[in-house]
Amino acid sequence: GVASLIDNLKKIRLGLSNPLFDAASYDTEKGTDANGNKPGVQEAVTLSKKAMDTQLIPAFEGQKQVLNGLETFVGKPGEESVAPSTSTSVYNDVNYLKGLLAGTPAEAVIDQAINPKLFAIGTNVTVLRDGGTLIIPGGTMPFPASVTTVAAGTEKLSDSLGKVNGGLGMMVFGMGNLDANGNPAKVMINGKPGSVLYALSYFQSAMNGKLIPGVDMIIDGTGKIGAGSGTAKETISAGLTTMQSVPAIVSALKDNAAQASTFLGKPEGAESAVVYMYMTPSVDNTAATMNYGLGVIVLVLIVLFALGRPPKEVIQSTDTDVQA
Repeated sequence: GVASLIDNLKKIRLGLSNPLFDAASYDTEKGTDANGNKPGVQEAVTLSKKAMDTQLIPAFEGQKQVLNGLETFVGKPGEESVAPSTSTSVYNDVNYLKGLLAGTPAEAVIDQAINPKLFAIGTNVTVLRDGGTLIIPGGTMPFPASVTTVAAGTEKLSDSLGKVNGGLGMMVFGMGNLDANGNPAKVMINGKPGSVLYALSYFQSAMNGKLIPGVDMIIDGTGKIGAGSGTAKETISAGLTTMQSVPAIVSALKDNAAQASTFLGKPEGAESAVVYMYMTPSVDNTAATMNYGLGVIVLVLIVLFALGRPPKEVIQSTDTDVQA
C-alpha cells in the first residue's frame, strides 16, 4: 500500500543523502565519520570530487613537472656540446666525453651502449608525459595512458561528478527531507505538497481519514443490498404465488356457499345463508419488503444500463458527413 511505498522511498532517500553524516570527520579507512555514520550517494560523490580536485589533479600536474625536469636533465642527442656543469644535460656531458675520447675504444662504447640507453630514457620520459610509443628491451610498445591523458580524464570525471551531484541534489530536494522522527517533513508550495514523500504522506492521511471509511461504508452497504435482494426475491416470489392463488380460493368459497345454506342444519321454515371469512396474512412487512426489492431491481437495472451503454463515437465531419 501507500505506507509500504513511503517506507521504501524513505530508505532510498536516506541512501541518497544521509543528513547525519559529518564529512569533516570522515575516515577513509573505516568508511564512516567519527560517529559511525556512512555517507549517502550524494556525500560519496562530493567526497570523490573533492579528492580529485584537491589531490589527484594537482598530483598529475606535479608528475608532469617532474617529467619535464627529467626531459631537460637527459637532453637531446644532437644538442651542441659544451663544458659539463651542474646545469648541462647528460647528453651534453656524454658527447663532450666522446670528443675527448675520439679514436679510442671508449668512443665505441659511448656510441654503441651509452647513447642508445640515453635515447630510450629521454624518449620514454616524453612518452610517459604525453603518450606515444615506449622503447622497451627487444622492441617498442604503445602507451596511451600518459600522465597528460589521465589528468585530462580525471578533470572530465570531476566535472561529470559535479553534474551528477547537482542531479542528486535535485532528486533529494524532490523527494523531500525527513524530520527528527524519520517522517516526511511538511513542504507546501502554492498550497500543495511540495515533495514526493510529503505528498504521499498527505495522500495516505486523506485515504485513512476519508476515502477508506467511505469505501468501507460502500462495501457494508453493498453487503446489505445483497442480503436484502435475496430476502426481497423470496418475499416477492411468495407474494406472487399468494396473489395468483386468490382467484381460485374465492371461486371455491363461492361454490361452497351456493351449495350450502347452513353449517349445522336449520329450523324448518327458517331462512339462512353461509358466509365464509378468509383471513390473509398481514401485508405491511411484505409490502415494505417488496417495495425494497423492487427498488433494488430498479437500481441494478440503472447501473447495468450505465455500464453497458457504449460510449459516443465522434466522426470527424467533412463536406458530406455530419457529427454522429
